[in-house]
Amino acid sequence: MYADFVSVWHQPHLFVLDFSVHTNPPQIVEVDGRKMINVPARMVARVRIRPEQIFEIMKALNHQLSRWEREQGKAPRQEEPPL
Repeated sequence: MYADFVSVWHQPHLFVLDFSVHTNPPQIVEVDGRKMINVPARMVARVRIRPEQIFEIMKALNHQLSRWEREQGKAPRQEEPPL
């Protein structure tokens, strides 16, 4: 499965990861006088994880990112687009 981004949120007894793909380019919209970025997307998968597992997943991701950066160089950081 391919995803452009992930949204993470939680409830009292679980964490949720929603993986999504872009459906159209992002657009700047105005809501209540504030400029915001609207990213049209479609969720392709939802993963529910017990809190006890989150720490192990975070450790594994950090370990793999460190290995990847040693092999490929520092990961590029995505900057926030200007509004």
